Amino acid sequence: MGAVDNTNIQTNQWCITFLVGFKSPDVIRPKMVQGSASPIGTVFQNQTTFSIQTSISVNRPTRNGTYIYFYFANGTLVQKYDCGWEPEVTYTGFTIVIRFPVAPWQPGAFYYVNMDSGVASGTEFCGPESAPITDPSFWVFNIWNPALSSTTTTTTTPFTTVTVTTKQTSTTSINTLLTTTGIVVTTTSPPTTTSTASTTAPPTTAAPTTAAPTSPGSTTESTVAVLYPKDFEDICLQPIAILTAAFFAAMVPIQGLALFAAFTKLANTFNPSKINAQTRHKQRMKRVMKK
Repeated sequence: MGAVDNTNIQTNQWCITFLVGFKSPDVIRPKMVQGSASPIGTVFQNQTTFSIQTSISVNRPTRNGTYIYFYFANGTLVQKYDCGWEPEVTYTGFTIVIRFPVAPWQPGAFYYVNMDSGVASGTEFCGPESAPITDPSFWVFNIWNPALSSTTTTTTTPFTTVTVTTKQTSTTSINTLLTTTGIVVTTTSPPTTTSTASTTAPPTTAAPTTAAPTSPGSTTESTVAVLYPKDFEDICLQPIAILTAAFFAAMVPIQGLALFAAFTKLANTFNPSKINAQTRHKQRMKRVMKK
């Protein structure tokens, strides 16, 4: 195809090929659960690796000028990479990986990602290209701000009511002034009741606290016995040594018997005297059988 101006001068010709039966790769929209992009949601400020998956296997685009953009939430450009040649963008099967040399993120800021047409190029024929992504909500994430991290603690003391009552008691004792006829005297003490004490502590609420450098304070040593791997090794060292020595002591006579039996068998098998005797015996038996 070429253009012709009003003086009938023709421009250079261009060939256009229409692909039929081939699918262009689609960049899969990220999801919060088992999504296709990483990371999403709240991430740390030192995050430098980002990845997103496509519907089919993809390669690097064959033309330059196909960018992937990282924007602030207000639309200000933070960083862009040319997927056609920049080494920060790599392609592995169904995944596009972007690696930042230095993380440019600000704590508490929100970001989104856009892509030009052809950021993902298919592997069939001349490489069908993916569609552009201009939706600010397609891939979003924000940076964790440690300055806004706070803790609120509420402590409530319940009402306490205590009532102590002493019931009437009876005591029986022997009157020593009387004769030993078994006469007893019973005395009864009146009931006593302790007044009811009711204490009420108002609820206490700790104000929000902002993360700050911690000052040294008192520490309480735990009384729980903790067995570390080194302690376990020290405990098992002596039993293992004893068992190893006993095992070798038991194996020495067994090995000696095995070696004695093996050498005896070899001596009986390869002894020339016994071989000659067996040969003479066979010859004698043949002569006997012939007679």
